[in-house]
Amino acid sequence: MLVACAAPWAFGAAEPLWWAIASAACLLVALPSILAGAVRGTQVGDPPRALGLLTLALPAVALLGLVPIPMALRAILSPDAAAVLADADPSAADGWRPISLDPHATIGAAIVASACAAMFWIVLRAAREESNARVLRTLLVVAGTALAVFGLWHRVFHYDQRAIFWGTWRVELPDVATPFGPYVNRNHFAGAMLLFAGVAAGPALAAAAARRFAAAAWSFAAATTILVALGTTTSRGALVGLAAGALALVAASARTNRARVVIGVAAVAAVVIAAMASMGLLGELTGRLHVVPVGREGNRFAVQWDALRVFAGSPLFGTGAGTFAAVYPPFQTVDDVRFFGNAHGDWAQFLMETGIIGAAFVVAAGARAAACAKAAAAETDPRRWLVLGPVAGCLAMCVHGLFETNLHLPSNALLFAATLSLAFAASLRRDAAG
Repeated sequence: MLVACAAPWAFGAAEPLWWAIASAACLLVALPSILAGAVRGTQVGDPPRALGLLTLALPAVALLGLVPIPMALRAILSPDAAAVLADADPSAADGWRPISLDPHATIGAAIVASACAAMFWIVLRAAREESNARVLRTLLVVAGTALAVFGLWHRVFHYDQRAIFWGTWRVELPDVATPFGPYVNRNHFAGAMLLFAGVAAGPALAAAAARRFAAAAWSFAAATTILVALGTTTSRGALVGLAAGALALVAASARTNRARVVIGVAAVAAVVIAAMASMGLLGELTGRLHVVPVGREGNRFAVQWDALRVFAGSPLFGTGAGTFAAVYPPFQTVDDVRFFGNAHGDWAQFLMETGIIGAAFVVAAGARAAACAKAAAAETDPRRWLVLGPVAGCLAMCVHGLFETNLHLPSNALLFAATLSLAFAASLRRDAAG
């Protein structure tokens, strides 16, 4: 959990893939438990076998790209990928090659996927006990609040579009960067804030429903601080994701309490707007909301369409996890001198890289999370918000994924795994308690 909380400071600064290797070391600890949970029968309070299999499926989808297949079969399953390989190496026409068009990149992606699977399972096993879950939630909320405060301080007092940090810790950035706090990209900072806000909203709403107003006030204050930092990024995609998460919380509330939840959401929104106005950033946000996505702004959607066209040419296995940066240039139709290292959208890039196999995993995992949230929404116990809050944060990031690649950034992927795990763990505690 400490890895997940500390990750943004290192991952966001330089976004180096090798940092994920340290996180993946957790897999050595978690693998026996994951395998035991997938093979052994389910006991009271244990994660269900299907959840263990889904955890293993995440790195398996990435590792699938390393499986070699004959070029004749590739020409049938992925004709576009076969053409690219033939152009790059005509002698490969009669040989066997890995499914991935860039095996080295796929190994890196598999390491990140393994780290996320380990994070999910370790937190899930630990948070089956409420006392442990409380510590983990507090750790995430405190870490998120600290990151938000640092981002606000950086934006108001020490904003530099060409670097993050300063002094001996200064990290120079390219001209296309949009830094915020320790992140190279403000959209990635906003994505992390969506998750932290969901984790903070859970105990806030649970405490308010249980009439523990002092505890509720602390959690609401943390959530508000996090959302103010999110708003100051002026990330439009993150605001769309935030709206989706807020609507999910309102929809999950009981009809008799829905008005209170709406009032609470409106109050937090008013505080965020007032804070942004006091910092002189409200005009910048409203100005961005009126920007028509043309030119460089619109190219992000053109890149997504390119990625979907690549998926259509390699629909079953895709081009291999983590291969976008290496594979995309031959397929680029966007008239832009910039190098596109990602598809500006998690889901378009995920489809391009992992194909229908990856999409099947996403559907299975999403269905499992939706069932968990639906069961919690049907309850009346205040602790149901400990499920619904983190789920809303994850939903917000998934919606944000229509416009950004948060889940392809190792730090935010780790935070997503930890947040989703807290939701599942709260559901398991509810089931164990009858």
